[in-house]
Amino acid sequence: MTVKQQPLARWHTHVDATHPPPNLREWLTLGTSLTTTLRERSNHFTVRKLHQHLAFPLPDECDVLNLPHHEQVHEREVLLYCDGAPVVFAHTVMPFLNAHADWPAFHDLGEQSLGALLFDDPLVTRGDLQFTHLPSKHLLQQRIYSALPSEQIESRLHARRCLFQRNHSRMLVTEVFLPSIAKLK
Repeated sequence: MTVKQQPLARWHTHVDATHPPPNLREWLTLGTSLTTTLRERSNHFTVRKLHQHLAFPLPDECDVLNLPHHEQVHEREVLLYCDGAPVVFAHTVMPFLNAHADWPAFHDLGEQSLGALLFDDPLVTRGDLQFTHLPSKHLLQQRIYSALPSEQIESRLHARRCLFQRNHSRMLVTEVFLPSIAKLK
C-alpha cells in the first residue's frame, strides 16, 4: 500500500516570486505586527482557535526548524476575523523541547492573538519573511476548507511565514491570506 504524499509549497525569499495581486502585496510584506494592523483597519477583530495540540510538522517545516521528520511539535491553528469575515488562517509550530520554558505564554493564549506575544517581548527575534502560494491540495489549504466549508476560497492562496526565536527555542508562524482581506483598507 502506498501513501499519497501531500504537495509541498515552494517558499521564496522575495514576494515577487509568487506574483501576488497588488492589493495583497502590502499585506504579505508587512514588517510590523499583522494583528496590530488588522485591529487598526477593522472595527471588530477576533481570533477563533481551531486547535492547539501536539502534531507532526510538515516536511518543509522540519527543515526550517532543524527537526527530524518523526519529532512532534506544538501546533496551533487559528482564524483571524475582521468585522465578522475570516481574513487570515494562521498555522504555528514549535519544537516540543524547551517550548514551555522559552514560550511560557503560548500555551495559555486561547482565543488571543499570538502577535502581542511575539512583538511585545524584547527577547523575541524575528527572522526573514518567506512567501508562497499554496497548491490547492496542500495540507494547510485543506484545513482551511475544513474550517470554512461555506466560504468561497480561491484555489491558490498566498501565504508568508517567519521564524521567531526566543532563548533556545524557535517558532515558525505561517499566515495564509484569505480573499476577504482585500476589503480592508
